[in-house]
Amino acid sequence: SNTRSALSIVPRTFSFSSSSLSNMNSFLVSSNSPGCYSLILTSSSSDYVYTNISSIFFYSSVSPLPAPQLQSAVFSNDGRQIYVMFDSMTDYGIKVITNYLSTFQCSIILNFNSIGQSTCQWSMSGQQIVVTLDSVSKVNVGQSVNIIDNVIQAYNCNSKNICSAYTSSSQYIAISYPSSPVMPIVSLSSSPVVSSCDDIVVDPTNSNGFGGRAWTSVVWTVTSSNPSTGDITNYLNKNYQSTNRIVVIPNSFLSVGSYSVSLQLTNFFSQSSTAIVTITVSSSTSVPTISISGPSTILTYRNQTLDIFATANIAQCGQKTSQSSMLSYQWLIYVG
Repeated sequence: SNTRSALSIVPRTFSFSSSSLSNMNSFLVSSNSPGCYSLILTSSSSDYVYTNISSIFFYSSVSPLPAPQLQSAVFSNDGRQIYVMFDSMTDYGIKVITNYLSTFQCSIILNFNSIGQSTCQWSMSGQQIVVTLDSVSKVNVGQSVNIIDNVIQAYNCNSKNICSAYTSSSQYIAISYPSSPVMPIVSLSSSPVVSSCDDIVVDPTNSNGFGGRAWTSVVWTVTSSNPSTGDITNYLNKNYQSTNRIVVIPNSFLSVGSYSVSLQLTNFFSQSSTAIVTITVSSSTSVPTISISGPSTILTYRNQTLDIFATANIAQCGQKTSQSSMLSYQWLIYVG
């Protein structure tokens, strides 16, 4: 790196105290000599010292500016976007994008698997592209992104000689995991008790955290004190490999007793979660079937309205034995 005397840093120091309104500040680095400089930043307190070293490149105003290079491509935490970062400011691809402040089709400047109708938008700095994936995109972690040839140049070019270099399409970068990938939230709701002539109905449709695409893995497991629960497990795994419809376990599989139904979901970030619901099959034929829609735990705020929906019915065989029976509802709220 070049000598310290060639650099000007203003200010060289600044301080924060307990009364500071912000813990952010900035400084200006300038040089009268082109080259690569090591910038050493040291922060300290009464009991801690932290040092960070970064490289800064200064280019001559008459030297050709290098083309921006792809630096990273990272999924957003929810999997619906990809952040594509360059190592330096770009010209926003103004050669092919008439209005770089608005969204545009990603296929104009980017190339990746199943790009489809995905849309892109530049950050204000021109150093990052935010890719919003379309509803059918299947791009995955580890797949590559590259730039279309003759599209991206360095920012603030003042002549064709200085701006002759373009980002090359031969440069690929792999899409990486986000820092905090979304976790599946498995929602199972069912009536806790059903009659001996009823089916078991389980609702997984409020499950989320799939990252905008199909689950990578859907695994059902049924356990019971009764034999042959393996038949139920096989039936569910064969017929219910998504969470977009109600699950029905036919009464022909059931006997009087208790059944635990488990669902494990895995999203394309390889994150997994499991939920279990327990249902008792009663010997009575007149037991009402009741369920509250949604997950067993709901996070909300005091200023928000909470809507809860419940459904109840009596199996057909139960109605035949008690034609005059009527259903009445009573809500109970427990704290803790």
